[in-house]
Amino acid sequence: TPTPAIVPNRITVVINEHTISMKSAAQQSSMVVRLSDRTSLSKDEGILFFFPKEEMVTLWMGPGDTMIPSDLVFLDSDLKIVDIQTLVPQPGPSIEGRVYTSSFRAAFGLLINAGLAEEYGFRVGMEAYPAY
Repeated sequence: TPTPAIVPNRITVVINEHTISMKSAAQQSSMVVRLSDRTSLSKDEGILFFFPKEEMVTLWMGPGDTMIPSDLVFLDSDLKIVDIQTLVPQPGPSIEGRVYTSSFRAAFGLLINAGLAEEYGFRVGMEAYPAY
């Protein structure tokens, strides 16, 4: 089973010949996507979420939690892409937010800029490889 290359607080993987450097963030299987302190990610930067076990993952993104439109690439324990979803920021005073649930069991979530997964040709079934 491939594992991400770990550099102090950074993890770098290659998917479809594109290198992405990520900040790692340990999370729970049901998590709140909260990036309110971030207004942008550089093009090849992301955040990698580790789930405690491979399972269907539900995320809630509340209003004001993030101002960054993002793609969330769900990966299984073998680092294969199992789902890709676009997270849409919730502006305004609404308290409802949005719920996102993975289509298949996931062990990791890679958060990148919205549209990048499509631009890089990421598809379900592709694998992420460690970059050394």
